[in-house]
Amino acid sequence: MQRTLLLTRHDADAANVEKVERVLALYEMQDRLPLFTALLSLPIPATYPPLALMPQQQKERTF
Repeated sequence: MQRTLLLTRHDADAANVEKVERVLALYEMQDRLPLFTALLSLPIPATYPPLALMPQQQKERTF
């Protein structure tokens, strides 16, 4: 997934979050950004609510 989203270790976390956000916007899935940032070990932007889901619920919403 990191390769598909063109995420690199050399980019700042904020830059990688922006890349994920742009891709999700293409599919009108911006509301799932916290799920994908958690999956990719990226920080959740302050403009989004923190995840309050159990791991199984996160999996179900992500896939």
